[in-house]
Amino acid sequence: MKTSKGMTGIAVAASLLCTVSIVWIFCQSYFISTGSGEGCIVWHEELYPLQAAIFTGRLLFKSMFYALIMVFLFKQIKAIKSGVLFPGINVTILYCIAGSYLIGNICDDNIATALTSSSHAAFAINGDTLLYAALLVVFALIYKVAVRVSEENNLTI
Repeated sequence: MKTSKGMTGIAVAASLLCTVSIVWIFCQSYFISTGSGEGCIVWHEELYPLQAAIFTGRLLFKSMFYALIMVFLFKQIKAIKSGVLFPGINVTILYCIAGSYLIGNICDDNIATALTSSSHAAFAINGDTLLYAALLVVFALIYKVAVRVSEENNLTI
């Protein structure tokens, strides 16, 4: 019971941070898209598809990343309270977290391309983004094994 309350407290704190991050992303996106001057999008016809994809990808996938973290935490707490240590649905959520992190961070790393005032664009992929996304996939795979082992243990009891 004490562990469940501690996990709930941590999940609430993490969810508040995630919510603040989502609000911050939306506020930044609003400023970038509606303002004028430095730090705002200067649309270029030849770069428009890239600019739109980066801007939209950052907004959607970074927000989705934080929202999925909250979903994962609360599904995990709900499962633990019902006696399940590793719920199977969280495997899918973890894969989605990894994918949204990868796409969202690639777009975030390249947001300067969308903001550029010149018609030359450079697209970069950060090695750390790839590493962290790979680690999230590995975590999902380990979690998947834990789900299987947990289900087998429940069947043998």
